[in-house]
Amino acid sequence: GHIEEASGSCVLAIIRDLSDRRRLEHALIDSASLEQQKFGRDLHDGLSQELTGIAMLASAAASSLKKAGRPEAAQIRDIENIAKLAMRSCRAIAHGLSPLTFAEGSLAELLQEMTTLQRESFGIDACFELTEAASLKLGRDVLDNLYRISQEAIANARRHGKAKSIKVALNIQPTTVRLDVVDNGIGLLQAPASETGMGLKIMQFRAKLIGASLTISPGEHGGTRVTVECPQPL
Repeated sequence: GHIEEASGSCVLAIIRDLSDRRRLEHALIDSASLEQQKFGRDLHDGLSQELTGIAMLASAAASSLKKAGRPEAAQIRDIENIAKLAMRSCRAIAHGLSPLTFAEGSLAELLQEMTTLQRESFGIDACFELTEAASLKLGRDVLDNLYRISQEAIANARRHGKAKSIKVALNIQPTTVRLDVVDNGIGLLQAPASETGMGLKIMQFRAKLIGASLTISPGEHGGTRVTVECPQPL
């Protein structure tokens, strides 16, 4: 009787420990996400707007100087172009830090925007494909983690896989949501583990957190395929 009682107490303690750990994991992710969202909004509403102002002033000054035949016009135009480049970088950083804020929770819109940023900022042939056989019923925290997984997969493909082409596909079915990120790089499995290890662990951690399965495998034509499949709530 004492052994069974002790065994039962031990099992309850383990369950409580696992439950507490899961709550701590969620709290940690939520806290980091809130900080990122605040920083992202500050960048977008502050620095990005100020850079826009600099670009507009430089554009007006360059036009006036050109009409006056002044040689400084070209230099002022360079300032305008640099300010616009900084605006795009700021936009990309803000979008990455606080994605759901700017897309009002639309995962498809986020992924479309992300592939556009890859083309504009990094010159990568990136495309997005949507299959929508049902409505998306996932909660905001699940959407955020799915987006972060795709963000990490794309960054890995670009930085470590040296990919020139990336395809992101979102397939929404009544019972599952599947996200694929496929690239034509050298393959993450061939990249040094010291470079990709932490990123892959974070992706796996996020997938586990939302009850999704994550697989990383060689692509059909080289490169890497990252697949995450998440159940839709009933």
